[in-house]
Amino acid sequence: MNKTKFAEKCAFVKIFIIITIVFCFLGKGKYMLFCDEIYSYESVNIVTEDKRNPYDSFNEPLSNKDIEEYMGASDLNPHFWKLQKDLYRDHVPLYFYILRLISIMNSNSWSHWTGLALNYIFYIWLFSMLWSYFINLV
Repeated sequence: MNKTKFAEKCAFVKIFIIITIVFCFLGKGKYMLFCDEIYSYESVNIVTEDKRNPYDSFNEPLSNKDIEEYMGASDLNPHFWKLQKDLYRDHVPLYFYILRLISIMNSNSWSHWTGLALNYIFYIWLFSMLWSYFINLV
């Protein structure tokens, strides 16, 4: 292996490690959800209408249990047909299919790390693709 290829691989690994550290640091400090995250979890985990929406009760404080029950997957059926029907017009369903599968694996519990882990996988994939494109371009 020549020095140039070795230097490229070392740079890739260093940037990969920096991205991972920054991602984990920012994820650990994340303490609130934004509307798109709530929409994503609602879309993939609310397969029946009988779940109580804790955000409808403005005068009651929300407990962690309320949020976990609402955002977590209580049904272990993937319901891909429902995701396809409800989201196909305005979203690409692949992200939601994968988020639903991850939510089922963590059934009856919820963590912001569920979506962040999926985003991390997509970020690393994109970084790798861009890296290989620009290395081959030079």
